[in-house]
Amino acid sequence: MRIATKGLRYWRKRCPGLRAAQLGPMVQVSPDAISKIEKGQYKCPRDLAERLDAVLETGGVLTRAWGMVFGDAETTPTSCPRLAARAVEPLTPC
Repeated sequence: MRIATKGLRYWRKRCPGLRAAQLGPMVQVSPDAISKIEKGQYKCPRDLAERLDAVLETGGVLTRAWGMVFGDAETTPTSCPRLAARAVEPLTPC
């Protein structure tokens, strides 16, 4: 769970001056909930991870971390459009 909790704090700190007291209402939770998630005292629901991604403009990092931590990882090379676009064709023998 530390990956997700440290991830939230990291992304929040990337927004200069953004405090948990400000972020909470932006994602429709209490500031205390943000603090508890960052400290690992509260499990972040998936829908909240999605809202945090949108507000903090992480590109989906927190939602993917949620999936890895809680066992619902949906982002595989075939389901991630960015990775699928970068997929390299297998080499064929000469």
